[in-house]
Amino acid sequence: MNKEQNILKTIPTYNSADVEQTIQFLKKQYEQQQSIQTLLQEDDFDGKTQIVKDFVDRNEGEISDQLERLTTLVEDIKTIVKENEALESDQEEYNELMSDDKTAHVTHSLKKLSELKSEAMTFLERAGIKTPLN
Repeated sequence: MNKEQNILKTIPTYNSADVEQTIQFLKKQYEQQQSIQTLLQEDDFDGKTQIVKDFVDRNEGEISDQLERLTTLVEDIKTIVKENEALESDQEEYNELMSDDKTAHVTHSLKKLSELKSEAMTFLERAGIKTPLN
């Protein structure tokens, strides 16, 4: 079974509201970047330094806790995905459904939505910008 054409993997992960939420998040992120650009153009180094110190003092403990919980969750997700892939390979009766043109088109569109969301989040993360994933 072609992994790109497996709509069974994409159906549970598609949520129209999540896609809309991502679009709204990206719009908000753009507006925030405009505000950050304005702040960066100012010359108040002492004020910027104090903002960083205050942030670290307020958030250090919570960030450590979140890192620990996220590490555990990522490992759990990796384990269950591997188990699901093994189960999927045992269910060949879905091959005909997976090869249907309409199913393949929707699966491709869902994959593209996921890729675009991931691309946007990865770009923002690499730029050091807060996303729902960091």
